Amino acid sequence: MKLKELLAKRAGVKDQIQALADKEAELEEGQSLSAEEIEKFDALETDFNNLTAQIQRAEKAQSMAASHAKPVSSSAVHVYAGNGNDKEYKPGQKMAMVAMAVASTHNTAVSVPEYIESNFADPQMAASLDTATPAQAGYLVQEQHSSDFIEMLKPRTVIERMGARHIPMPSGNMTMTRKTGRANAGYGAEGADTNASGASVGQSKLSAKKLTALTPISNDLLRQSSMSAVNFVRDDLVETVGLTKDLALLRSDGTGDSPTGIRHQAAAGNIIDSSAITSSATLAEVDGKLDAAILKLRLSNAPMLDCGWIMSPSVFTYIAGLRDGNGNKAYPEMERGMLKMYKVEFTNQLPENLGVGGDESEISFVDFSQVIIGDTYNVNIAVSTDATYKDGAELVSAFSRDQTVLRIITEHDMLLRHDTAAAIITGVKWGIGLN
Repeated sequence: MKLKELLAKRAGVKDQIQALADKEAELEEGQSLSAEEIEKFDALETDFNNLTAQIQRAEKAQSMAASHAKPVSSSAVHVYAGNGNDKEYKPGQKMAMVAMAVASTHNTAVSVPEYIESNFADPQMAASLDTATPAQAGYLVQEQHSSDFIEMLKPRTVIERMGARHIPMPSGNMTMTRKTGRANAGYGAEGADTNASGASVGQSKLSAKKLTALTPISNDLLRQSSMSAVNFVRDDLVETVGLTKDLALLRSDGTGDSPTGIRHQAAAGNIIDSSAITSSATLAEVDGKLDAAILKLRLSNAPMLDCGWIMSPSVFTYIAGLRDGNGNKAYPEMERGMLKMYKVEFTNQLPENLGVGGDESEISFVDFSQVIIGDTYNVNIAVSTDATYKDGAELVSAFSRDQTVLRIITEHDMLLRHDTAAAIITGVKWGIGLN
């Protein structure tokens, strides 16, 4: 069993142990787990310890293999002039190098490690890569080369930029406690019963959803081995994956095996309708809806530790341009990225063609300390020189354009720990169609 498989299996065992521990914690005083459950707990503990020992041995073996790696035999066509074997790369470059290697070795006898060593002069990185020829299902990039690519996605997606928290999810699943009610506390005289109760909690499960992105790369670019080419490929991959991920985390309804976005995880009582207000909304109308969104969170159980606004470009521009009766900007703080004491950003991933008339958008006010993104940190790459893809409305052949199409698969899911930690203003026409 490979190291990644061992890690995933141990994570699954850990989840089962935690589930039993959570169950026991919720039992009344004097109650305990059944004999079968205790026996299962002990067996899981043994499995966990055995897997940990296997993982430690596998990690030692991997470290020894990397330190005693022998150069692979391959004739270099393009050699990147590096500074020895101990190279330092910028975030995402190793992931892009692997992607270029997978694409360039497609339907050849050259392996990915051989390509990395001969074209980028990095035997240490080559030694750490899987020597197997990429199969039809794709090439699984090790976490040590894909993790910085995942980190690069964070500033490219508005939800992650605003402060959503990340947790690793190596097994692809994770059960988390979801608080549904506030705990009570009270004062009392010595010896009197305490008027207190625990918080109401529920269970929510993160389950990895596959994001598949297609990126066409020029074969001329793949034939280069410069860091400029690597950076170009990296930026293209980040943009393609980031935009799709952003839209899903904002508004996806969870169908089609996609994550359920904030819009559809927010409590029904936190949806604020603004469809009766026209595109030329007054300051009083705008201010009233913004205050209503803030009040929804203040009256709920949301901690409000890291709140912020997300809106579309037209709506953002309209609000920023509103003036009071004296001609002064109503919200001058928007020039500093703030609105009513909370940070604010706009994104083109929030549509402006919603509603019956196709002229509406939405505003999200969210406590991002309650937004959890679980990520497997797995990246799978597959390539095709014969695929077709859509460029806008046009169907394009990669073969006719001398391109290679990269298919990138990442896995993640998102959870809003309190459904009242987000308020959504819908039917927003403010500023849309006025330009």
